[in-house]
Amino acid sequence: MIKDIKYKLDSEIRERPSGQPQAAVLIGLLNYNHLKDNPEIIYTQRSKSMSTHSGEVSFPGGKVEPNDKDLSHTALREANEEINLNSKDASLLGQMNYLISRHKIEVNPMVYEINAEQKFRANSIGMLPSASLGSEGPGLFEPVHGSAPDIAGQDKANPMAMVLSAAMMLRIGLKQAAAADDLEAAVDAVLAGGFRTGDLMAEGCTQLGCRAMGEQLLKAL
Repeated sequence: MIKDIKYKLDSEIRERPSGQPQAAVLIGLLNYNHLKDNPEIIYTQRSKSMSTHSGEVSFPGGKVEPNDKDLSHTALREANEEINLNSKDASLLGQMNYLISRHKIEVNPMVYEINAEQKFRANSIGMLPSASLGSEGPGLFEPVHGSAPDIAGQDKANPMAMVLSAAMMLRIGLKQAAAADDLEAAVDAVLAGGFRTGDLMAEGCTQLGCRAMGEQLLKAL
């Protein structure tokens, strides 16, 4: 099946770029172990509690950023950020013709074979750590969303970005890889247990506030 898909993608006549702002999505075909020769497709679903596009099913992806080398780089970067896909396990099969979204974005589907089992992780802005690093001196590690002042005091914030930022600090800044692994494993264990803050809530999961989620993370450690 994979060979047939690649052949069709290679045979497809490409349309010229539209001139609109570009984005890329990753269509991932899981093709390993018991899925060999009977691949499954990766989808994501937005939380039903989100104010926009709630409950919608989509592929991981996003707009091209200035440092992206090409569209395939955009698709892999976004998939890593959104679902923790390891790009080393992804082989590009080809590119489908783009679609123009209702927001006038040129969306380019990039088709990949995923040839190793993944530790997928649910994601939202509440799951994204960040680091500001210079050539000298200490780095600054913090959640992408900062202190989330819009929901301060409401017990709604997702604490996992802070925990993952601490893991990044341990791994990069303090060279404590084992401790970083422990924090990341705790996050994975809590998510695997079906616990979610509101930004990640999905059917069949248990919704928790910030404090209760922190307690679950402590238990997992």
